[in-house]
Amino acid sequence: MSTNKRFFVKNENDQVFLQLPADNRWGFTIYSDDQSWQGGFGAGSSFTILHDDDPLITPEIRDSLEWIGYEDSQDELLQILGTITTRDHAGLHFTSIYNMDQLYELEKRGWIEIHRPIHDATGLEYDQQYWSVEVTPKGMEIVSRNCKS
Repeated sequence: MSTNKRFFVKNENDQVFLQLPADNRWGFTIYSDDQSWQGGFGAGSSFTILHDDDPLITPEIRDSLEWIGYEDSQDELLQILGTITTRDHAGLHFTSIYNMDQLYELEKRGWIEIHRPIHDATGLEYDQQYWSVEVTPKGMEIVSRNCKS
């Protein structure tokens, strides 16, 4: 599924949904956390695209909808989140182990924090080998909620 045209949208009642491209006659499907509507039929009569920082997109809504369309990568991201350290048991740095796009995605969601030190004299960021990483409390909560026991 193409994920480059993902939008949070609201209907006429200010209910927030995720809109994704779809191979149907309308070209999209609207998703809530537990239902989907091809072309949006049944979810509302009109939809407005929301800016990513719109206050209607609460953290709870974002967490419940952002995984939709990424189901194949969810387990992979959770695995990273559950095991990431600055250096693994073999001494390999996290930037050489994990895909940077995945790291940026985890960081954007607030699930990890990448510490990028700045050189005092030059004001330049140190090279990646000097970066460190930690899982945030929000990231730990995500892991514990999705942990398969």
